[in-house]
Amino acid sequence: MTIGLKELLEKAEKKLQGVHPLVAAKARQLIEQAYKEGINVIITQGLRTIEEQNELYAQGRTKPGKIVTNAKGGYSYHNFGLAFDFALLNPDGSVSWNVDDKWKRVAQIGKSLDLEWGGDWKDFKDYPHFQYTFGLSLADLRAGKRPLEQVAKPVSAVSATQTKATPQTYTIQKGDTLSKIAKKYNTTVDALQKLNGIRNPNLIRVGQKLRVK
Repeated sequence: MTIGLKELLEKAEKKLQGVHPLVAAKARQLIEQAYKEGINVIITQGLRTIEEQNELYAQGRTKPGKIVTNAKGGYSYHNFGLAFDFALLNPDGSVSWNVDDKWKRVAQIGKSLDLEWGGDWKDFKDYPHFQYTFGLSLADLRAGKRPLEQVAKPVSAVSATQTKATPQTYTIQKGDTLSKIAKKYNTTVDALQKLNGIRNPNLIRVGQKLRVK
């Protein structure tokens, strides 16, 4: 079974819904760079609700299963869209959780993207886990602090055209000169003359509208 990069990225998008845009972008970079080295990375978890976190915390404690987290609800970066988990996809389509050389290589790639890897933690090794905290602690996040978007939003073609098409004007007042107006709008007398078709800079009148930008 051969899986392409496009399919891996499409699978990831479903899991990255609700994840901070910058963190999601790093997850995509991780998938792309690993794919170039023949490693298929899949995203298994992104945003996790407080309720889901508490359910996971109960596993191996008050519910059957193996303990997979030490974090209660509100004590994981998953709960704030700043973390994601991954696994490897085998050629036969099965999912591998084996922390082998390929897994460790993915960890290296993630760290090169400034992601924090759970496999480096001392108290509780979380090998599938990556997070990007923006320098915010979990206490900060629980208190309501959030990272800036940090993803530039492009100006639409319509708004850009409208901005460009709207000239800035000034109505001449008593005592004004082109020199004073030019200084006020950080331009030059020559530029004002060209914008307004003025041949003689001394022949301006009160009430006349000038384009200044």
